[in-house]
Formats: sequence, structure tokens, C-alpha cells
Amino acid sequence: MVDFEGKAEDPKVSGLLASLQTSARGVQMVAPKVVPWFPTHISDIDNFSTKTLDAGTELESDHPGFSDEEYRERRRLIVATAAQYKYGEEIPRVQYTAREIETWGLVYEKLGAFTRQFAVDSYNHVLPLLENFCGYRPNNIPQLQDISDFLKTQTGFTLRPVGGLLSARDFLNGLAFRVFFSTQYIRHHTRPLYTPEPDICHELMGHAPMFADPDFADFSHEIGLASLGASDEEIKRLATVRGLHGRVTWRRQPSARAPGSGRCTLWHSHSRLWLRCSPPLVTLLRPAGLVSHALSAPAVLLVQRGVRPVQAGGAAEGLRRRPAVFLRGARVRLR
Repeated sequence: MVDFEGKAEDPKVSGLLASLQTSARGVQMVAPKVVPWFPTHISDIDNFSTKTLDAGTELESDHPGFSDEEYRERRRLIVATAAQYKYGEEIPRVQYTAREIETWGLVYEKLGAFTRQFAVDSYNHVLPLLENFCGYRPNNIPQLQDISDFLKTQTGFTLRPVGGLLSARDFLNGLAFRVFFSTQYIRHHTRPLYTPEPDICHELMGHAPMFADPDFADFSHEIGLASLGASDEEIKRLATVRGLHGRVTWRRQPSARAPGSGRCTLWHSHSRLWLRCSPPLVTLLRPAGLVSHALSAPAVLLVQRGVRPVQAGGAAEGLRRRPAVFLRGARVRLR
């Protein structure tokens, strides 16, 4: 098998084929395989980091901040600053307003009340470190550069500012270079426990802490590497596996327990959160209400019973409607 760049009608290629046919039983030209473009260096991320599926500023009519022009202008400014960022530069620091900090604090304290008691050990181990070294606290919104520097010392991951949602391919390609994209704007203050899209609360309270965990970071990196040059169908499957990998399981005890015993799984889509709680936790968590993206701290891998990774791409919607089960060692199975 010889792989080369060229065309069959090229005289040099036809001459090579003729020469090979004199010394081989048969020579066959195979149709070229179309491989989607993919980054080969971390700086190549500059080519797609601004190609967001939404601009981060054009809000839907049902967004809490749709009619607040001051809020929309604030987002435009933050998104425009993120769009100017290039690899190797210092991540722009945002001077958050008192109202934005207050919104962050409300979410931070609400989430903290649950994570301290019910989040997995790896999340609770990292959060105090982020508080000590990165400025995580109710009265302060941490800066991406400080968190990025910390993560790099732990697992080699870094953060990169982004103006909105990226395609699954672009997001996964970033993971291949141990890069996690994070927005810098915050949800509207009138609905602090709800947002229809990822914001800085979702990114920094939910995703960022777990990138300091070596096992979580390594598996995310492996999924990213698998996405380079992958077909659209493969990207769909990898994105679903990544989605399962990034869900959170709350548990009463650090030891393994039977499925459904004192465990609550948080599922969320673009605009909703599915709470699937066993009876002991229903009463405790019900007061939290609908808190889409607020309590979405990815901590452990969830695998739907009977769903194989290769089937995951077509099972995404069904997974949201079926009870999920946490399996110890499930990450090894997906690998």
C-alpha cells in the first residue's frame, strides 16, 4: 500500500503505475479518501476559535436578557475581546461589575451546598485548590488566565476564551491539544439559577475543575486525539461519549453503591436540566428548582446500561429520558 498525493492523469503518476505493473502481479488505484481539515499545531486553533454556532450576543427571544440592551451590549464587548485572542497571548482579563459578581456568588453558594456533601472526591479535592490559587470565591469571579496557569501545572490543560458554542468537531479538536474553550460572559442577573447556554458559571464551576484531575484530563485528551480527521459520523459518536464522560454523579458515600441507592444524576440539554434522583435525595434537591447549567459539574463517567460507545451517537436523546447508572471503571470500558 502506497499513499501519495497526486492525480491518476498526471504523466508522472501514470508513468509510475506503468513501471510498477512490469514488476508486480497487479496494481490498483484506490479512490482518494477525503479527510476533513484538522489542526496539526495548537496555534491552528486560531483558524476556527471564532466560528461559533451562536455569536454569544444574538440572544433568542426566550433568553432572560433578551430585552435588556445594557446586558446585551456588555456581552458584545466581552465576546469581541475574546474574538481577538490569539495563541500565545495572555488571556484578556474581564473587570466584572458588582451585579455580575453578585450573580456569580448566588450560583457559587448554591452549587457549593451540594458539591461539598454529594460531589465525587475528585471534584471536592480540586475546588479548594482553585479557591487558594485561582480566586474561586463567592465575591470574586476568577480570571481564565489564572485558572489556565493552574491547570497547566496539574495536567497540561489550558483554557482559551471563546465567544459562544463551537461545533462538536472544533470543540473536540481543541481537546486534542489539551485546550478547553470557555466563555467569559455571565448569565442574566434576573435568573441566576438558569441559563439557556453555557456561561462562565457553567464553564468554571462545572467543567474547569475536573481538568485538574489527571484521569479525567487524559481521557478528554484521548477523545480529542480521536477526533482529528474523523468523519462526521465519528465526530457524532465521540461527542456523545464526551458528553457522557462529562456528566456528574452525586453520591452519599465514596464507596461504590448499588445503582439508584442515594444517588442523583444531573442531565442537562441546551435549555433544561433533568434531575433523576433516588428517593433519599429527591426532597433535598427539589428546592434547587430548574438550574440548567448551574449544577452541571462534570465529575465522573456515566454509562447507560446496555448502550455501547459505538451506539451512543444514535442514543443521545434516549439517554436523557432513561435512568442513568454510574459504573465504577466505566471509563476504562469506553477506552
